[in-house]
Amino acid sequence: SLSGGEKDEDPPIFLKSQPEDKSTNFSEDKIILFFDEFFVLNNLNSTFLSSPFILETPDFNIKRKKLEVKFNETLLDSTTYHFSFGDAIEDYHERNPLKNFKFVFSTGAYLDTMEISGRVYDAFSLSKIEDMFVMLYNNYNDSSPIQEQPYYIAKTDTSGSFSINYIKPGNYR
Repeated sequence: SLSGGEKDEDPPIFLKSQPEDKSTNFSEDKIILFFDEFFVLNNLNSTFLSSPFILETPDFNIKRKKLEVKFNETLLDSTTYHFSFGDAIEDYHERNPLKNFKFVFSTGAYLDTMEISGRVYDAFSLSKIEDMFVMLYNNYNDSSPIQEQPYYIAKTDTSGSFSINYIKPGNYR
């Protein structure tokens, strides 16, 4: 009988995209990501983050070895978008995740380059906090977190660290 070969321990490999990662002057209503093998999306609703925040979650459609991300709203002009898929992209058979997959593009002529990073600790125990959202608002009102969506967002990893990249120059709360 056939052994089936060695166990697949490799995640899908990102090959290319339309538009290319870190491209500028994007004006379409979808992006297409190509991978080297069949894959599934696991917990995408809880792991996908967009900075700046997109109000209407895009439609994600798998077609063989590609992922189409269709936007349900008009993207902002002259804005760099940073999509974080977390570990949601997994190979079809063994569920090996593609760790911390990110995709960046700009609707303007250049990519924004500002960034902020840090680590979040519990104020009482000084322990590092995992899966905490870190948000930047371009409105300075105290009620901003209650009344509006953040402009940029990130999630802390197992060490409590976060990084928000491709930020437009400006002041944020």
